[in-house]
Amino acid sequence: MGRLYNQNHACYIRKTSSQINPNDSLRRSPRISDAKKAADKRDNIDKRKPPPEVFRAYVGNIHPLTTIVELTDCFERCDGLSEVSLRIAQGSAVQATPDTPIDDLDVQYAAVTLTKWNGLVQVMKMNGMTLRGRRLVIGLTSAILPEMDRIIYEHYHGVGSLRRKIYGGRPLRSEPTEIITEEVKHGNVVIWSLLQSSPMPITLV
Repeated sequence: MGRLYNQNHACYIRKTSSQINPNDSLRRSPRISDAKKAADKRDNIDKRKPPPEVFRAYVGNIHPLTTIVELTDCFERCDGLSEVSLRIAQGSAVQATPDTPIDDLDVQYAAVTLTKWNGLVQVMKMNGMTLRGRRLVIGLTSAILPEMDRIIYEHYHGVGSLRRKIYGGRPLRSEPTEIITEEVKHGNVVIWSLLQSSPMPITLV
């Protein structure tokens, strides 16, 4: 069906077989193909986009021998769980074993990331649960964790603290939190398990 225009009105006429251009279908095919490719590309981009909202809880008072898999087992039933990471807030990051000497200043804690508010509520209700003989402290900010109190105390009262500057000591400097960087799979949850050594003390910013 073709459309003819003149100065006064538009009308439709049916093309005869002799008027049909065989190249019309060839012209349409690439356009359809290009449109499909563009739609597929948009779908792929949308799939790669992060969820619109994420929620995070922080877990402290962790036993030094606690593994990232054990932590993930604790929270894997929470709705929308997407990531569990173990963070080194201060000291040297070490792969702890029963024979590893643990310094009181080697401070680590976990961060639990979720995509659903209900999941965050479920995690917060687990505050005080026992893991490896320790009662976990769970909060919406790392500032409430006992590990952070230890860092602050050392900053003001420990060797090289601000109060001991007159003896030539150097106070601790804030540095970015080190996050474990090796990705492994545990069910449908992305977890991080490799603890790498760090040459400098690391404190939470």
